[in-house]
Amino acid sequence: MTLRLDNCVLRGVIRNDVPNTIDGWLQMSSAAPQPTILLSLVGNLPGRLAGQSLLLSPPTAPRDTWPLPVTPSRLHRQQIGVFSRCTFRTTPQNSCSFAWHGPNGLVRLDSSNCQLLTNPGDTETTSLTELQLDCLLESDSDSLSPPFPRIPIPSVSQLPDPDQLVSDQQAWLILQPLLARLARAAVSFHMCPHISSRTALQQLIHDVLPQLHSDSYTPGQLRLRSFTSAENCSVCQQEFRDWLPPAPVSRPEKPRNPLKQPFPVSGSGSRIWNSGSGSTSMVGW
Repeated sequence: MTLRLDNCVLRGVIRNDVPNTIDGWLQMSSAAPQPTILLSLVGNLPGRLAGQSLLLSPPTAPRDTWPLPVTPSRLHRQQIGVFSRCTFRTTPQNSCSFAWHGPNGLVRLDSSNCQLLTNPGDTETTSLTELQLDCLLESDSDSLSPPFPRIPIPSVSQLPDPDQLVSDQQAWLILQPLLARLARAAVSFHMCPHISSRTALQQLIHDVLPQLHSDSYTPGQLRLRSFTSAENCSVCQQEFRDWLPPAPVSRPEKPRNPLKQPFPVSGSGSRIWNSGSGSTSMVGW
């Protein structure tokens, strides 16, 4: 069953400026259970939309003529998962349909007023940081929401050997439903821009799935578990090392001048201090 967000989204941004990642934010109407939801999805926008961003704006029609929003009873704030499909239609206002698989299952958003952005940095996005900050500072209501049905996670033995797949497209057809099922079980996987679908599938099978020891999870009662392919990516590791500030240069400690050190005079109750200037002075011990 598809969860529809028609007329629930006031504005937002959907970005694909990094390969293999679609992220952004959606500001919801006051009737929605979450004021803002954040997107963090695996995938790429199709065709001419690849590498670009979608700016969603409120409908241009007067507010009193807007259709009443169909508000979902529960909606997870952090929408992790995998991209499903997207269409963009050039009309007087431009419209788009965007869908993904997340903690709520298949979610679809239709917007009747959107703009295609080739360079998102040219657009005023001051509210983006504010919305994300407000969203993250609020209490984590996702862990308190009513639980979803227990979602089975496939074992390694149920999946094909990635080495036997002939193309990345074939690997994606297996990777997409696997990521969708993991998202329903509150498991997030970040796919870095340097790997293919086949490599991502290999990492999931060999590194991630063995750590999910339970046969199933109840997402509403568990906190999000996150994994990333960057841990096994040499390019990401090198970029991280380049990002770190240079280590401070350690200077060898200067040896002390023994002539400048105080030393006691046996049985005198005083200390002789040699200042190194050729003279000595007596100091009370």
